[in-house]
Amino acid sequence: MRIELRARRRAPTPRVLEKELLEPAFQGSFSPAEVRDLPEPVRRYFEAAIAHGTPLAAAAVLRMRGRLKLGRRWLPFRARQVLAPHRGFVWAARVGGLITGSDRYAGGTGGMDWRLLGLVPLVHAAGEDVSRSAAARGAAESVWVPTTLMPRFGVEWSATDTHHITARYALDANVVEVHFTLDDHAQALFFAYGVAEPAPWFAENVGRLPLSPPTRRAVQH
Repeated sequence: MRIELRARRRAPTPRVLEKELLEPAFQGSFSPAEVRDLPEPVRRYFEAAIAHGTPLAAAAVLRMRGRLKLGRRWLPFRARQVLAPHRGFVWAARVGGLITGSDRYAGGTGGMDWRLLGLVPLVHAAGEDVSRSAAARGAAESVWVPTTLMPRFGVEWSATDTHHITARYALDANVVEVHFTLDDHAQALFFAYGVAEPAPWFAENVGRLPLSPPTRRAVQH
């Protein structure tokens, strides 16, 4: 990984990357019949995560706000994320009204760029390690767009037991995996994610994820 201060060259703007990532919705809508041949825990996960009749969305636009800790201070932030798990993501934020920037993965390349007042470069991160990590992050966040994990889109599924399932698919030069831990109602509680090939790299998210089934409008773009 390469992290530089005061980057000389500007990265593509979030708006440019968003246009590249956003796609029309996939054709059709979700039907439990499409997943009936998958392992039982995987089938139950899909039925819990996607409401019947939900359009098969390729991407989602997420908006969030909260507080981030920088040094000893907690600063408010607002962010917008465009997420297309089979292509990438861009997470753009404004922190404390002073710092703006984005984390991203698109076109097989990941990176980070953050500036003070939109002018003074603070952080630039790039390189193979950053790209591999960003690809894995994009795969992990497919939990927010579960329609993209349907087998028809090249995703392979397996189940270790009733509570542990794995999704695996190719994202550019990487083969990414997301390992879900499910509760008794087949909803995702935890997940580990990473790149299985060509160079294994995994991270674990230990947060609880109470995910309710999306409505027809919740994830469609």
